[in-house]
Amino acid sequence: MIKKSPIVLWQLAVGYSIKALSFFFLVVLIYPVLLLSLGKFWGSCFSLVTTIVTYYVIAFMYFRSAKDWLGIELIKSLKDRPSRGLLQNLAKEILKNGDVVAALVLPVFFNPIVTVIYLRKGAWNFGPIKKKDRLTIIASSTVFSVLWLIVVITGMSLYDILKHKLTCGHQ
Repeated sequence: MIKKSPIVLWQLAVGYSIKALSFFFLVVLIYPVLLLSLGKFWGSCFSLVTTIVTYYVIAFMYFRSAKDWLGIELIKSLKDRPSRGLLQNLAKEILKNGDVVAALVLPVFFNPIVTVIYLRKGAWNFGPIKKKDRLTIIASSTVFSVLWLIVVITGMSLYDILKHKLTCGHQ
């Protein structure tokens, strides 16, 4: 249960701000700039590296601070709660099937930082980043990047098609 103290609420506000800003920074700013300047292949490669580094730094800050500024205990409790509905049942089964499956599926629904913190064994388990954490960051960041690069590249392609259709029609 979340304590209703200003410190905890402030920590959650900071944590979710970092999470939201990292998403905005990567998907809205960095991905399009890299794709436009380096092309789809190299732009995607550098986007992936940028994503891994970004989430590694955030994980380092999270574990170093020894504060639960993302409220991950609520997410960890998902395994134990009775599920309601198809998506919750699916998520619960995925989480029961092991860390590798979870590391590849959770980034579809959650940010990679949430995935790595969630998959760390035990509650309130702070300390240095371990090899398993690094592998989880790489796997979840890769899934996250591939999904969002598909969205960004599709959006950019649709923009080009619409721009071409609109400019050709006015000549």
